[in-house]
Amino acid sequence: MRPIPRYKLCFVCGRDNPASLDVQFFREGTRVVCDWIPHEKHLGYRDRVHGGVVATILDEAMSWSPTSEWRRMGFSIELNVKYRQPVPSGVPCKVEAEAVEIRSRTARTTGRILGPDGVVCAEATGVYFPLKPGATEQILEYLYLEGNERPVTLDDL
Repeated sequence: MRPIPRYKLCFVCGRDNPASLDVQFFREGTRVVCDWIPHEKHLGYRDRVHGGVVATILDEAMSWSPTSEWRRMGFSIELNVKYRQPVPSGVPCKVEAEAVEIRSRTARTTGRILGPDGVVCAEATGVYFPLKPGATEQILEYLYLEGNERPVTLDDL
């Protein structure tokens, strides 16, 4: 598994953002994965993670899935989430995403969140558009790799 770069103030992966989900994504072959323990600050109500937070982490995971092939970061242009059952808080969940079709101008992706029992809590599909040539390089200087002091490069995507 290979770690995916982080941005310190990101709502999803940022270590310096007190509201962050504080997840570390990894590339595992063609998939993007992370282990995540949702906390009380992520609840919608009574032990259930807010649906917007569920959509957000799926969107983030799916957005990373085509980046290594494009060698550019991308942004979402479509996101569809199916909530199968509540995502519980305080217990380990697994987030998985992968690109199922990558073209030069769009990528179609899938993602899901598995509860601690392995049951699918939410699944999603998305469509992502790559940043303009050169835009990713401008972003790289703000990213870091956990436990690594060197600058982030396109090869780290």
